[in-house]
Amino acid sequence: MPQLAMSGLVTVSLAGRARQTALQGALAHGARHFDALPRLCKTRFSGKVLGNRVARVPQVTHIVLVSWQNGRARAVEDAIRPAIRDFRKSINGILSVVEGHSSSPEGLESGYDYGFVVTFESAQARDSYLTDPTHQVVAEEIGACARHLAVFDI
Repeated sequence: MPQLAMSGLVTVSLAGRARQTALQGALAHGARHFDALPRLCKTRFSGKVLGNRVARVPQVTHIVLVSWQNGRARAVEDAIRPAIRDFRKSINGILSVVEGHSSSPEGLESGYDYGFVVTFESAQARDSYLTDPTHQVVAEEIGACARHLAVFDI
């Protein structure tokens, strides 16, 4: 079933051409029709439904970039990559996890070898993740083996 994401606030599962057309029309006419989305189609919200309104809860995107110490990349990545991919299963409030090496043809990685992005449903979910034992093990391993580390939350 095709999906439409609106500014990271709502993911809408479209069912049928009529609903798709109605949804596209609502989105094309801006925020005044945003309240109609729950009536137009089945939805999953990052927020709370209050009557016909959606209280927006800002998601947090957590970006981690790592430059490994010489000779450490293979061993540490073998240990942490499965754990990072499993964050979504083991830590509440995580919407998605993407991890890996750069695939950019631009060559602007500034020496970073590896990165991952975790999207949380809220700042509170991100804060809980920071103290979660599963995250702590990964963070300690990265910290012990990283030459440079950048963490950026949006």
